[in-house]
Amino acid sequence: MTAPDMTAPARPGPNPGPSRMRRALYVSIQDSSDRRSWSGTSFRMRECLKEAGYTVECVDALTTFTSPATRAKAIWSRMVGKKYVRDRTPFTLRRYARQIERRAASLQYDFVFSSGSMPIALLRERKPIVCWGDATFGALLNFYEGLSGLSRESEALGHRLEALALRRAAAVIYASEWAAQSAVTLYGIDPAKVHVVPFGANVDVQWSDAELEGLIAQRLADGAVKLLFIGVEWDRKGGPVVLEVARLLQEAGVPCELHVAGVTPPGPLPAFVKLHGFLNKNTPEGIERLSTLLRESHFFLMPSQAECFGIVFAEASAYALPSVGTRVGGIPSAVTPGVNGLLFDPGTPPAEIAQALLDLWRHPAAYAALCRSAYQEYTRRLNWHAAGQALRRIIEGLTPPGQGA
Repeated sequence: MTAPDMTAPARPGPNPGPSRMRRALYVSIQDSSDRRSWSGTSFRMRECLKEAGYTVECVDALTTFTSPATRAKAIWSRMVGKKYVRDRTPFTLRRYARQIERRAASLQYDFVFSSGSMPIALLRERKPIVCWGDATFGALLNFYEGLSGLSRESEALGHRLEALALRRAAAVIYASEWAAQSAVTLYGIDPAKVHVVPFGANVDVQWSDAELEGLIAQRLADGAVKLLFIGVEWDRKGGPVVLEVARLLQEAGVPCELHVAGVTPPGPLPAFVKLHGFLNKNTPEGIERLSTLLRESHFFLMPSQAECFGIVFAEASAYALPSVGTRVGGIPSAVTPGVNGLLFDPGTPPAEIAQALLDLWRHPAAYAALCRSAYQEYTRRLNWHAAGQALRRIIEGLTPPGQGA
């Protein structure tokens, strides 16, 4: 299992050499032109390949087909208190594969690059396949609510199809060490073909030294501590904990605002909670609203109960905004304690988190240093250009078509 060097200076990449593979067939279940789909990750993966120097043919927005038998099994599973995952069946994945094969028949490409493992599980393809995702099926099982309590058949199918996809790939890439390790330990995948390349921030910003110092100074001059929560799943992403942290800061005599985007929390809310609704990244207005929140906040908090990575942590770092997360799933690959934020164990009392924020806020030099290092982490590691350079090194290590032993 390898973690590519992400510390090399960023530089525009030349096209892969004449003996290397130049043309990628990018496959994605989602519409890769939709920046809302999978938090914009499918779109950024496609653009990342282009920036790395590859010509990209795209087969995406696949139609999901479900068989009558699958629907019947899903209904029966519900009746006995279980779940049946409709889109992780041979019927559905075979139809994904046939769509890809049909649409790719007239295209010229040297390798397949898949967003996630599902499109390639049953794909009939002789050319090298590269897969980049955020988790294996086994890592997600009983971790996310949607994949908890599956029927025995659904669980077995999920494992079998995941194993087929990973064995079919010449290189398997994940955004976190947590996900990469699961491919090795749960599916027996050769560590030599498993790689870790973090996702980048889905924002495009660059600060000069003067701009960065001005941003930090403006925050320190603010009279209130502004906490930011972004997410559409209030409970899973730790919204109740964040609300309690804000309340405790208020009780400690620290003026505090909690800005919430993406969701409306349940129940009556205190006056210090400011709601911003859903942010549509497909519109200039949505992008500007997100930028303003990241720029003007003091801490980003997402103490999730389950999380594969959390691109929003990278986006916070892009705005020199310290993050607060939990040691679950792939978050430790997005947030490094003391570098771009703070990490806490799941179940940490909100009072402990509030005290840590209070300690930083009362020491402006320490807070400013954390802001600077958060931005440095974005420029060094948590951006799509760095990811593209890492991808190119991995792809260049593969055997081009027709040159196998």
